[in-house]
Amino acid sequence: MRVRTCHLAAAFLAVAATAVPAADPLEALTDRLSRAACVEVTFLSIIGSQVFATVDTTAGRAVVAADGRYHLFLGEDEYLCDGDSLWSYSAENNQVTVEGVETESGDPGMITLVTQLDEAYDSRIIRPGREYELWRRESDGEGILPDTLMVTLSEDGKTLERIRYYDVNGDPNEIVIRRLSPRDRCPGEAFAPQWPDTVETVRVF
Repeated sequence: MRVRTCHLAAAFLAVAATAVPAADPLEALTDRLSRAACVEVTFLSIIGSQVFATVDTTAGRAVVAADGRYHLFLGEDEYLCDGDSLWSYSAENNQVTVEGVETESGDPGMITLVTQLDEAYDSRIIRPGREYELWRRESDGEGILPDTLMVTLSEDGKTLERIRYYDVNGDPNEIVIRRLSPRDRCPGEAFAPQWPDTVETVRVF
C-alpha cells in the first residue's frame, strides 16, 4: 500500500483553495508551487494497518514537473514517468514494468499529484494559517484519490508540513514533508533512471 502514497503526496503542490481567502498562507504557497517548473520534495510515508495493527514508515523523494513528468523514489523502489509511459522499478524483483500512463495500474501515490490538487479538491480553513480540510469535488472513477485530506502548514505558513488521509482500504496514511523546494527549471538529469543495467524489463500495453 505504500506505493499509493506517491500520487497523493505529489497532488499537494497545487492545492487550490476556492474557500480560502486570497491572503491566506495556503493560497500564497499553492500559487508559488503552481508557477514552478519543477518541485523537489523529500518526505516520510507513514501507513497504518487497522487489520494488523502495524505502522509502515518509508522515506521518499521526488521531482515533479509542471508538464506532468515525475521521478519518484520510495524506499528502494523507483518510479519514472515521461508523460506517456510509467517505468516502475522493483528492487526486490530487479524488474522494471513499463506501461502507458492512460492504462497505469501501479498507482504510484499522492506525491506525484502535487501540482494538480487544485483540479480535484476544494478546501476550508480549520485553523487559520495552519490546518485545512480538502474535499474532492468529483469522483475520480476508480477511487484512487481520497475523498478528504487534512493539510497542515509549517508554523510560519510558508511550506507544507504534513498531509493525512484514509486510503481505499480505510487505513490511515500520513505524509510528513521534510523538504519542499520549487525550482524555476527542470534539469534533464533529474529524470534519468537510476536502476541497474541488469534489470529485467516487462512491458504492459
